[in-house]
Amino acid sequence: MDPNSHPMNQTLDLLGRRWVLRILWELHRREELGAAALRDRCEGISTSVLHSRLADLLADARSDHVDPD
Repeated sequence: MDPNSHPMNQTLDLLGRRWVLRILWELHRREELGAAALRDRCEGISTSVLHSRLADLLADARSDHVDPD
């Protein structure tokens, strides 16, 4: 089994990407935020990076992370 395909490694890779923890921190407040408001709260993030990180988080949330063993 490729160590990079292990669900824990995939999660750590995602969390290690720039801006991901800040985005999660802002989203955990459970306020409804549009992309513009979220971008304003993550001062310094570009629109393209914000959209990319949100897409990464959504893709990760939708994947099964089932261990094939």
